[in-house]
Amino acid sequence: MSELFRALLRGLRKFLKWSLILVAVMSLGGLSYLAVKRHHELTYMTKHDWQFQDSWLDGGTQWRKATYDNDLPDTIILRRVYPDDRKSVYALLNQDQSLFVVAFWHVECVVGTEITTSAKYGNGDPFVLTCDEDAELGTTYLTTTATFESGYRDAEWRQNFDGFWVNENFGGYKWDFSEAVKLRTIQRAVKPSASNS
Repeated sequence: MSELFRALLRGLRKFLKWSLILVAVMSLGGLSYLAVKRHHELTYMTKHDWQFQDSWLDGGTQWRKATYDNDLPDTIILRRVYPDDRKSVYALLNQDQSLFVVAFWHVECVVGTEITTSAKYGNGDPFVLTCDEDAELGTTYLTTTATFESGYRDAEWRQNFDGFWVNENFGGYKWDFSEAVKLRTIQRAVKPSASNS
């Protein structure tokens, strides 16, 4: 009986050892897949360097600071990409705290053409999808824009542009504008006048 018990223990040890090895291999494979997926999201349809707002494990919203050579102030641009839908959505906070947003659908289209959609702005004007080309990437895309005068806190862009969807809640937890707000605050700095001192 003790011989049978020892044989069962040896078998159980082998089973546990191979189970742990299998779990380790599967975990490494899962992390490798996630790392590849996150890299794909950061480089999706862009030549710019982006970084995730949160941990790379979480993915989601990305940001970068854009510096311009002309009179435009520096800005922080946020974006979310949806590679499965061939879509990316960008947002930036204007100097007046209004929110400017752009949606891109990376599809084949004829550069310079426009599609008037059945979707309407608040004033009744139709949204127009415009086809343009990214010469650096060698791709075409449809794009449209919107501005939320009230800022980002209450901004929700839920729109169907005749099959091209946007569904973003910019005031939600997925979009963190805190760094953009700080930058805009710093940019409002002025030197006090001599009469105020």
